[in-house]
Amino acid sequence: MLRARPATTALSHLGRAERVKASPFAAVARRSQKVALVLLLTSLAALGSSGCIVADPPDYGEPQLTLPNIIGYSVDPPIFFPIRVTTPGDPTNFSMQIQSEDAGERLYIALFVDYGSSQQYFLDDLSHPATSFDKVKPISFDQEFNRVSDGCHTLTMLVMHDSSWNNNANSPDPARFRDDIAVLTWTLYVNVDENEPPACPKPSQSAALP
Repeated sequence: MLRARPATTALSHLGRAERVKASPFAAVARRSQKVALVLLLTSLAALGSSGCIVADPPDYGEPQLTLPNIIGYSVDPPIFFPIRVTTPGDPTNFSMQIQSEDAGERLYIALFVDYGSSQQYFLDDLSHPATSFDKVKPISFDQEFNRVSDGCHTLTMLVMHDSSWNNNANSPDPARFRDDIAVLTWTLYVNVDENEPPACPKPSQSAALP
């Protein structure tokens, strides 16, 4: 006797556990679809929001003058030892590096002998074009001392901007010493016997700055 073919297949009668075993990648595929959808929505949201927030550029204003900074290790001759001059007409080379924000104003350098004493006098000057603070200024010059008498003196260099120099008085503006005038002082021996150095005041004593 012939038996009727069942209306369902054998797989239709499998329980839940058996169906999972029969299709081991089904759950993984569903989870992957959900993760991909979340990533897609997140990316679209980021793209949409990034075009809406634009930061304004910072406003730093106009450059302001800064006190000239003489980089100590670059100073030559160093200020810790006296400069010995045996032939005043022969030039002595000075070099250093200076850093400052000049705001378009040139740097002015003045040299004085015995600055701050009753015998002080202006010796020489030079200038350097204006630069920004991030550009170090190399300064180098040769100086003669044929106008300086024999003996011990101080040589003082004042570094400032043009607006801090009084051309009429041929001297710096005393009110600008705190914010725009840098100072270096050397001891200067002119035709002095190395074995018998004269009594010479320390630079800090002879250069009575305002």
